[in-house]
Amino acid sequence: MSTRKPILVVDDSDDSRAAIELFIKKSIDYAEYRLDKFAGTCCGGGSDDDSNIFKIKAPTVFAPEGVFKGLDEVEK
Repeated sequence: MSTRKPILVVDDSDDSRAAIELFIKKSIDYAEYRLDKFAGTCCGGGSDDDSNIFKIKAPTVFAPEGVFKGLDEVEK
């Protein structure tokens, strides 16, 4: 049985780059989701889109242990 990888949601921000570097430094195998490539669709929705109830800000991690939003929570 394979282990589920955490999903790291990122954009071009400094916090996202720091989260990526943290995952690499800690040798954490993850799947990367580029929020800026999916703006206006599904959960990525642009910040000006008030009709989208699924607002996600980068960096965010979806992992079997939970959801961690923002660089501070990702670092923990």
